[in-house]
Amino acid sequence: MTERVRADAIEIDFRLHDFVRHEAAPGTGVDPAAFWRAADSFERENGNTYREFELALPRELERRPGPGARSGALVHHPRRA
Repeated sequence: MTERVRADAIEIDFRLHDFVRHEAAPGTGVDPAAFWRAADSFERENGNTYREFELALPRELERRPGPGARSGALVHHPRRA
């Protein structure tokens, strides 16, 4: 498991924290603490914690065995009038 560091309200990988603090921020005028506060704020406003999609496939699609280790592909069989 990766070691995590707390930066204000968020927990991040210690390697990313060290990179921002020692390599990315110096010389830019950006305070690392302010950076993490802004990152947290942005994620809270724009992030998705969970998203679910439900798909319905038409009956015309059936699973056929395909080459390789995959379970198969969906094949379209149009209805005939």
